[in-house]
Amino acid sequence: MPLGSAESPEGDAAAILASLPQALLVVGADDRIISLHGQADMILARPRGGLKGAQLASVEGLGPMALPMVARSRREQAPFSQMDVPLSAGLEGHQRCDLTTSPLGQDRVLLMIQPRRIRSIAQSRDEVEGAARSVRGLASMMAHELRNPLAGIRGAAQLLARKLGAGDRHMTDLISREVARVEGLVDELERFAPMAVTDMAPVNVHEVLDHVADLAQGWQGARLDVVRLYDPSLPLAHASFDRLVQVFLNLVKNASEALDMRGEITLRTAYRHEGVLLRGPDGTQRRVPLEICVEDRGPGIPADIRPHLFDPFVSGRDGGSGLGLALVARYITDMGGTVSVADRSGGGSRFKVRLPQA
Repeated sequence: MPLGSAESPEGDAAAILASLPQALLVVGADDRIISLHGQADMILARPRGGLKGAQLASVEGLGPMALPMVARSRREQAPFSQMDVPLSAGLEGHQRCDLTTSPLGQDRVLLMIQPRRIRSIAQSRDEVEGAARSVRGLASMMAHELRNPLAGIRGAAQLLARKLGAGDRHMTDLISREVARVEGLVDELERFAPMAVTDMAPVNVHEVLDHVADLAQGWQGARLDVVRLYDPSLPLAHASFDRLVQVFLNLVKNASEALDMRGEITLRTAYRHEGVLLRGPDGTQRRVPLEICVEDRGPGIPADIRPHLFDPFVSGRDGGSGLGLALVARYITDMGGTVSVADRSGGGSRFKVRLPQA
């Protein structure tokens, strides 16, 4: 039987190594990379031909973190691990990984890089679901409790205005305007009340993004350059077209406000093959391989509000209601997806939505 054939033990081993979701690097005695396996080229965003034979120290973002671990494993002939290490390598930019080194003999060391994307997706899903549940409960309570007293205040102001002269009605007019403003806020809250998504269907995400981009570039006073980096092979999503439009309108609006309505917004789509399973609104588990990112190069999100960004009434902008991203969280979780936010390499923010495939 030929060496390395599909039915040989060597062929099985090669196939297993190639299918691993981690990156595996064999580092020689001189700290050069001897061989690469698994998803090394994807995780490090460099072709295998450019990595094989290279000094580990020359791999941007990885070398300074990994070299001391490789040296220690080689010296002490023992495996070592370091969890949640920030790496600047890779297309995702500043992704966090778990690193493990193990001695292989002859001063060679195996370096394994395990991205924490799947764990962070699940964690962000839990956080967003919690925010969405809070919004639903808050919406139902406030909409019910505020309607009646607001109507009473408006009626009392109108009766009082009839007894006052024209020069004294500015205060009652002020009361009426404020009541109207609060009623508008209640109208927004009612959109969060529990409501089944009945229009789920196969959706072309690029049609949604093109529609939103056209709307954004037509906003009065806006000087926005919307860059569309689409994966042309992206399959259809299982979602609501109208709700996706609202989601990405809110995300693009946030990005444009971060740029003061001037600058570049990037809409990026990709198909992620890792098998992330999330429980949908119908209780069944679905993969969420469709990734849609809205990126800007604004000032970024303050660290103190980042953990609560999808909670209602949390806003990093003066005058913001803090309901736009809460609505995004509610709609995306109702459609069985997840949404998260991260800093963009080079400055700015990246909002990442993941959706199930139709």
